[in-house]
Amino acid sequence: MLGGDWVPLDLPKKSHAVAAQYRCIALGGTTETAIHSTVQEITTVPYNWRSVPYGYPLDNVRCRVVDSLGRDRFDWVSGELWIGGAGVALGYRHDAERTADRFVMQDGERWYRTGDLARL
Repeated sequence: MLGGDWVPLDLPKKSHAVAAQYRCIALGGTTETAIHSTVQEITTVPYNWRSVPYGYPLDNVRCRVVDSLGRDRFDWVSGELWIGGAGVALGYRHDAERTADRFVMQDGERWYRTGDLARL
């Protein structure tokens, strides 16, 4: 299981060469959302990948890609990644201004605005 900002595209192949039974599973997320929020198993690396995708939300996690007004984007249209669910922090300690900017309520759910560009 791998986590961090970027999983190198050549890592699955290199790891498989050392241990044939190796499974490469990338975890993504932010400190503000209990560190890991998404999972992506990497069995092959398609030629058109520029990076390993964030993958799919873990249980009790929700991910959205939204425009600047917090409206869901259509598939393949980039926008800001928002993460919601059980692991979302309450905010930043002693930083109400930053908390108000990054943690939002929408339709009765609490979301963390990652600031990362993503697309479905």
